[in-house]
Amino acid sequence: MAYANHSGTKCPKCGNSSFELAEDFPSKANFKMYYIRCASCNTFLQALPYFDTNSKIEALQNDINKIKSKLGVY
Repeated sequence: MAYANHSGTKCPKCGNSSFELAEDFPSKANFKMYYIRCASCNTFLQALPYFDTNSKIEALQNDINKIKSKLGVY
């Protein structure tokens, strides 16, 4: 799926300004990655983790804080 580009970013290979998010497995890996690539020529621009680790860490911290609160630990 291609998304509208409001930043003026252009593909370094073909000059296109539409990009897409692609999901794939890197070779010899046990995990998925997201790739941002040109929607026209598929030139790779950036890799992103498949899982949103920041939101998972925040959720774990919230759980820890709830447990600490119940135990009276601050």
